[in-house]
Amino acid sequence: QSYLNEFVFRFNRRAYPMSGFRSLLEILTSKPPLTLRRLTKP
Repeated sequence: QSYLNEFVFRFNRRAYPMSGFRSLLEILTSKPPLTLRRLTKP
């Protein structure tokens, strides 16, 4: 199973090289901004 997981991961990386980056951008832009005040609030 681990070999198959690795194969599929590498295949997807080769076939869709920007999909991980695009997913990360979608997640980051769907959340409200984090201010310094909220970050350092005890």
